[in-house]
Amino acid sequence: MMGFGLRHNQKYSFDRLTFYVFFSVLYIVTLSFSASPGEDISISREWFLDRTPSDFLGTFAGLFYSLVPDFPFGWSRNLAFVQISLSMFSLFILFPIKSILNKPQTGFIFTVQYLVAVFSGQQSRDGTFLALMLFGLAIFKTLFSTPHGAFLKVIAGTTILTTALMFRPALSLALCLFLLFIFLFFKRKKEIPLSNSTMVIVCLFLLVAPTVLELKLSDRYAQTRSYPLQTILIHDIGFAACQSADPNTIERAIQALKVISIDDDFATRICQFYKINTWQAVIGEIQATSTTKNLEPPLDLASDSESFAKLSEGWINVLVQDPVTYAQAKLTFFVQTLFSSQTLIHPMSAAKDNLLLHQIIYNSLATLNNLLTLPWLILSKFHILSPFILLFVITVFSRFLYRRKIFGGIVFMLPLITLISIFANTILFVSDNARYVTPFALLSFVGLLLPKWEQ
Repeated sequence: MMGFGLRHNQKYSFDRLTFYVFFSVLYIVTLSFSASPGEDISISREWFLDRTPSDFLGTFAGLFYSLVPDFPFGWSRNLAFVQISLSMFSLFILFPIKSILNKPQTGFIFTVQYLVAVFSGQQSRDGTFLALMLFGLAIFKTLFSTPHGAFLKVIAGTTILTTALMFRPALSLALCLFLLFIFLFFKRKKEIPLSNSTMVIVCLFLLVAPTVLELKLSDRYAQTRSYPLQTILIHDIGFAACQSADPNTIERAIQALKVISIDDDFATRICQFYKINTWQAVIGEIQATSTTKNLEPPLDLASDSESFAKLSEGWINVLVQDPVTYAQAKLTFFVQTLFSSQTLIHPMSAAKDNLLLHQIIYNSLATLNNLLTLPWLILSKFHILSPFILLFVITVFSRFLYRRKIFGGIVFMLPLITLISIFANTILFVSDNARYVTPFALLSFVGLLLPKWEQ
């Protein structure tokens, strides 16, 4: 049974390998060449190319995407091609095809492969984040399996993981815990060329370096300071203004928001605009309804350091004076994250693309893309990709592997890591999006297959 019949059934082995490679290539070609640029990263890139860089969507992200060339297929397709290729290559390193033991495990691996391909192909910072994370972990995997060149592998792996975290510095702790998880797994199995002290240094570096480097880059490149933290402050204060039953808390919240208000009457409109599932509602960046279409949005963003400082002071005042309301806000956002948030993708429409030679080619590609993404869309429709379901599945599999003695107690670090990403999404909550959670849920699925890394 070992090697899924490599010694007994070479044809079966070849068929599995062919199947794996075929779908890897299919994902790379179809999802890459049908990709269209995401709004956030397009804006970041344009700011840098226009030499008016802003730190609102991350200075490093804007700099990174501005370096992606337009040649030969357009920058968004080039980016998607590299991201999906990197993810598929990394999974192939992490789970060599010869290590698949039986059909259920094969199905699980191909499911993970599919989810990773679709997510890493997304034109967002999170798609790039996942692709780089997997590549960095693949480098560490080669370190554990082949000790030659250990120092260079540690440097390369740490550099790649740091680069990944610069897209999402708030998730440094979760990634460090996952790296610690694989370190402890291999440490109890065999000697590995990585000491405890080296592992501690790597983790500390990953915890600190991404944030420090982002701040340094912001000081160096950002001509427009946009204070991205204010989106969280606005959403938290808006909750206090519109959901608290304490008149004093409401007044404090209104006073805190006054510094970014459009006019003196904003307080009469704020709660008509406020939505729990997105901070953008209060600045009028979502579609108007019958309750708001004839009204002016009550707030704007802080555009200078003085306004941002006053907004921050107001947020602190609301928190200190009424921590219960803040806790209620975060519990509400936690439930919102757990059950309502998920990563959505959009089907490709049939339309002419000047970069493709013929309309038939483009429409065929669009059809194939929509067929490939259909399972994800169905899962999203029934909220099967919500953080709660993902966490539940990871916990069930972790318990199963623990009872089968495939792992020790460290396997429960995987649901913990996913839970930490959920908490990060809760604290930084500004919209119904599982973008912080989905990469680590997929990473936890990869971790559940950790015993295969040895084979």
